[in-house]
Amino acid sequence: MRDDAEVHDDLDLAFRLGPGRRIRLDRSWRVGVSARSLHGRRQRRRRLDRAWRTLRVNWQVSPPWERWLRTIRTS
Repeated sequence: MRDDAEVHDDLDLAFRLGPGRRIRLDRSWRVGVSARSLHGRRQRRRRLDRAWRTLRVNWQVSPPWERWLRTIRTS
């Protein structure tokens, strides 16, 4: 995992796993989330900033057009 606290963990994990992995929904799993992360303009802005940072970090390693091309070639 990355050491950057401003990288969105679950989004980064999805990038790190890559398009070749499959994700399965397990409806029995429950994860608690603090509601304060969703309240207020400042918190929403921080979450969006983290998402954009995560995209920038991962796109430097594996740009979307390269991932799409790999996906098309393996389909």
